[in-house]
Amino acid sequence: PGGAESGVGASGLFLGCGRGMLTQLHGLACDTIQGIRYVDASGKVLEVDAETDPDMLWMAKGGGGEFPGIVTKFIVQAFPAPRLLHARDCTFPVQKAKALIRTWASHLPEMSDPAHQMFTHITMWNSNYVNFPNLCFDCSPEQVEWFEAKVNEIAEEVGGGSCHSFAHGWFDQLLFEAGRDRGVIENRAEALMDRNQGYGANGPARASKNGGYLVDSYNVSDELLDTLTSWTFGHMGKPHPWSLLVLIYNMGGPKITDVPASSAAYGGRGAKFVVHFKHQWN
Repeated sequence: PGGAESGVGASGLFLGCGRGMLTQLHGLACDTIQGIRYVDASGKVLEVDAETDPDMLWMAKGGGGEFPGIVTKFIVQAFPAPRLLHARDCTFPVQKAKALIRTWASHLPEMSDPAHQMFTHITMWNSNYVNFPNLCFDCSPEQVEWFEAKVNEIAEEVGGGSCHSFAHGWFDQLLFEAGRDRGVIENRAEALMDRNQGYGANGPARASKNGGYLVDSYNVSDELLDTLTSWTFGHMGKPHPWSLLVLIYNMGGPKITDVPASSAAYGGRGAKFVVHFKHQWN
């Protein structure tokens, strides 16, 4: 739910058991799969669900590139799209990166509660600042009050940052994620269906290398923090002719952990957060 990377596509999102902005509300993408149609190695077209072939459905839920066929159709549980997103974004200097990551992780269990209807993450470029963006989906006044207080609490614990709030719609957020503010996608919802628009097709970087690591504890070690910050802001710092983007996403919460591990091929259900990185160069 909530996958927003056009370069990944629906197949990658579902087969890889991807996460999105609504994961803490609705769970992982693969947990929504109810059935698939696929072409096997002999060219035969098959349709499976929990009754006709539970083993193949299990494989589709997180099997990724190991799935033994080409999936041409997904039948999934849909959810209403959010209408209003209340945002509170904070920015910190790079010297606060370690403190921000550690403080953020310590508050993740509470922020992962679906009752709070929020999405939180940290973004770092090989630059001079660290971002701490947060969203609250269709939240009541009481939920917004809790949301703002929680973000402010983290920001105050870290210190040295600045925060601001604003509100916009779901498609505004999706277009922002796709690069609207950088001019790589048209400012209209229909553009999200055009694979020739967005960062993947029109971004300034013409090549990239992506990867990620799942972290299984909310207690962030000094070794992890030192390695992450030294490579992001030290070894990979300017004036290198490439850019490095590190995104730290929440992967916890009952919508993920309450699903039996045996229900899907996906093996990362115990992760607390993921460190996702993107190297790009011209």
